[in-house]
Amino acid sequence: MKNMFDKFKSWFLNKERQKMKLHQHPDAEGEFGLSPTNPLLVEGIPEIYKFLSLLRLPSGEKVTWQRQKGAIAENLRVPGAGNMPVVVECFTINTQSGGYVADIYFYPFHTFTFFVPPKGLTIEKDLIV
Repeated sequence: MKNMFDKFKSWFLNKERQKMKLHQHPDAEGEFGLSPTNPLLVEGIPEIYKFLSLLRLPSGEKVTWQRQKGAIAENLRVPGAGNMPVVVECFTINTQSGGYVADIYFYPFHTFTFFVPPKGLTIEKDLIV
């Protein structure tokens, strides 16, 4: 079973698959992950914290984060709620020494978590379970 999982993980993280932009909301606008109108797609609030724990600087250094107030994404809709716009979750990302890196946004209503980081950050792929 583990071998099958490793094969799937390898397939999913393949750069060719990422180029297809499966990890982006179909109605997304703006810079991926760095704009409330093109948030990172996760399956629920707990997955936001899992994603954040895997987030790294390009050097491999871990980051810190602070939750900010939510932001409205007028171009996205809450599933099953008609025309209601989505409130996306915003987190400020900092270096371990406190230097500002970016504000990133999460859409927690997706059916799957895509561990694809925004520009300027990486994911510790070996820790994805």
